[in-house]
Amino acid sequence: MGIRAGEKMHETLVSREERFRAIDVGDYYNIPSESQGLDYNKYLLRGDNFDVDKVDAYTSANTRQLNLNQTIKLLLTLPEIQKEI
Repeated sequence: MGIRAGEKMHETLVSREERFRAIDVGDYYNIPSESQGLDYNKYLLRGDNFDVDKVDAYTSANTRQLNLNQTIKLLLTLPEIQKEI
């Protein structure tokens, strides 16, 4: 059938911009909001350098995707699911 107009090929889970301030805590990313202000000088003048070419968005295209059995196995490890079965 193909892609329809406006349909995405992949879902963006963490944007490239969010990756600059994201904190990898193992199983997930902690992404502080931008409410602290947009102090661009922090990155441009004071030396908090990031190699922007090495940072990509975290999307469904560049992460490991689970098949049905892997998804079921993962869900069965959750305490919420364990409690219900």
